[in-house]
Amino acid sequence: MGAASKDAGRVVFVYYKIDPLERTAFVVIAQRFFRVLKDRWPDLAIELMRREEQAGDVETWMEIFRCPAGISAEMMLDISQKAEVFKMPGHRICEVFIEARVSEAE
Repeated sequence: MGAASKDAGRVVFVYYKIDPLERTAFVVIAQRFFRVLKDRWPDLAIELMRREEQAGDVETWMEIFRCPAGISAEMMLDISQKAEVFKMPGHRICEVFIEARVSEAE
């Protein structure tokens, strides 16, 4: 089984909290961060989402990273390193999911 099949279906979700007063500046930085990632990984699809309701004095935001071949370990490392360079929110919680495939044989 090759690396491509091992990574197939892997999607990365990163979430964190920000101060709502910093939202505008944060979005500008996030857009730059995503542009650099897309330059390196042209097939990378990135979504930036915000939780609809606000919890106290912070907002919860999420980045979703997808790629047709799946997100490789190399891509995950690059995302993490570039997040540090761009000073993305410090307490980033990363979760990796894979596509759930249910075959008729099971």
